[in-house]
Amino acid sequence: MFTNYVRYFPLTPLGGCFIVGVGLAILVGAAMPRARMRLVGAGFGFGTLLIYVGLRPLSPGVPRAADVAIWSIPVAILIETIVFAIVMPRARRRGERAAGVATLVIVSAHFIIMLPAFGPLIACLSIAGLVNAWRGWRQPVSFGQLWFVDGLLKVLFGAAMIATAPVFS
Repeated sequence: MFTNYVRYFPLTPLGGCFIVGVGLAILVGAAMPRARMRLVGAGFGFGTLLIYVGLRPLSPGVPRAADVAIWSIPVAILIETIVFAIVMPRARRRGERAAGVATLVIVSAHFIIMLPAFGPLIACLSIAGLVNAWRGWRQPVSFGQLWFVDGLLKVLFGAAMIATAPVFS
């Protein structure tokens, strides 16, 4: 299914490792609301560790990524950080739910900027995350459920991204 995907988006398998790591931490955070943000931080570390662990087995046969693909990742993170700094103080004034939904929107939207690095799979994750955030804003679901769905989406799409590695072809 993904035989040629990595040819066009060579950073995808390792990006998937990171996203799975973060997604797993978010899933745990769904059950531990007071520890959510600390768990996300731990997820960044775990995701980075998964990149390191996956580097050798997932990299053979993967071409070098284009500069635009490489640069789309730090640019996306920089824009995400700026948007968080601008939006979150306003969202927090509207309450915990507004701040939580704003977080889901900002994180999901920043994936679109990574399209050159990770291709249609990251776009699908972005759209699915935005739909989940919209659901949280418009429907009476608990934030724990939204958080769980967000983590599950990241694990599933991250696993699909890992599956693009030539080793799985």
